[in-house]
Amino acid sequence: MIQIGRYKLGVAKTNYSLWGGSAGARMAATLGNKNNLLYLTDDPDIPQAAAVVMQYTGYSTASPQDPPTYNGGFVEGVYRQYIDKGGFWRAVVGVIGYFAAIFGNRQF
Repeated sequence: MIQIGRYKLGVAKTNYSLWGGSAGARMAATLGNKNNLLYLTDDPDIPQAAAVVMQYTGYSTASPQDPPTYNGGFVEGVYRQYIDKGGFWRAVVGVIGYFAAIFGNRQF
């Protein structure tokens, strides 16, 4: 639906990312997979997501058909301090900042 209404929503057709936590993370990861995307949408014109950002610790399916995937769930102690301050988006930004402080700025 987002790809169909992308002009109205201001979403790019390419270079988009899928984000989610818990069940939304499983959905983002599933739709991020190139084969699943085609199977579930039956639309070969929808490009694969450039990345998946998820907060979920139990997802174990991985494939060469997946885009780069970032899972914030594995840093539970770091993650929790940010989620308590304002939700998933703040948590992801906080975790990225945490790693940037350790490893230096990286292009994501």
